[in-house]
Amino acid sequence: MNLDRSMVALSITDTNRGYFKLLDSIRPNHISFSQFLGVSASEYHEKHKGSEMKITDFANKDMMVTPLFYSEINMWKKYVDKMPKTELKKFQKRHQQLDNIINKKLQEMIG
Repeated sequence: MNLDRSMVALSITDTNRGYFKLLDSIRPNHISFSQFLGVSASEYHEKHKGSEMKITDFANKDMMVTPLFYSEINMWKKYVDKMPKTELKKFQKRHQQLDNIINKKLQEMIG
């Protein structure tokens, strides 16, 4: 993307519309959306300097991004199929933890 220009267009899709609406809802009235988007990018950069995931990680073609929770099940299948064995074990443990939380909540609702 050429950011040396004075104007750049954004594509609003069903996937990112909610993010932009959320950003706009917390934007102070005296700051333009463009400026607030820049402030948000700066804040993101500051908070992700360490070992956490960085925006540049998305450029790695081998990167695996966790699907959104309510993504289509085929997205989850692809995600699990590509997982290394060590990550799959961690994922299974988290799944069991979530299952326990859900089962406990359901038991409270029933009983």
